[in-house]
Amino acid sequence: GNSSIFGSSGSGKELLLTTMIYSLITTHSIDEVNIYALDFGAGTLTMFKEAPQVGDIVLPNEEEKINNLFRLIETELETRKKLFVNYGGDYQTYCKRSGKTVPYIVLFINNYDAFQDTYDFDERMNQLTRECVKYGIIVIATVSTTSGMRYKLRQNFKSNIALQFNDQDDYSVVLGNTHKLYPSQIFGRGLVKMDKIYEFQTAHPFK
Repeated sequence: GNSSIFGSSGSGKELLLTTMIYSLITTHSIDEVNIYALDFGAGTLTMFKEAPQVGDIVLPNEEEKINNLFRLIETELETRKKLFVNYGGDYQTYCKRSGKTVPYIVLFINNYDAFQDTYDFDERMNQLTRECVKYGIIVIATVSTTSGMRYKLRQNFKSNIALQFNDQDDYSVVLGNTHKLYPSQIFGRGLVKMDKIYEFQTAHPFK
């Protein structure tokens, strides 16, 4: 489902996004996953622009491209609603019953708080993230502070990942009671809530 990644360190969050995209493009074909990204960070994600699974990596000053990207995803959402209606109305059931497949669409938003401050997409984001998962469209966003994403929108992100915070109280804001488990002060360490809270180490893809 939709995931939000929190952490004070911008480079840590970008490393996790890089790992996710690298993993997707090395294990899935273009028929299985289509990737798009809004990179409001250092532009690191543009390294993946030529990968066949990547539709586009859009930068902060490309307002027209941002509008076009949202229009494309919203149009695809409406298309899938009509396509799936006779097959239980959701992605998994459609693929199982129809004998056909459509690729997952994964939208990465790096530094959502910066995107939110620059463009007024709140209502569109609320609507998109409220129903997109059911139709095989996933949104993954990074946020620098616990207040960097408005509460109403945060409710649509069922999976939360916490990287390093300066204030230990912030971990409980993102994940609930961590039972005094905090990540070690090692770059790329974080916490994730599954059946319980786990500490993890972000991978570092390299040549």
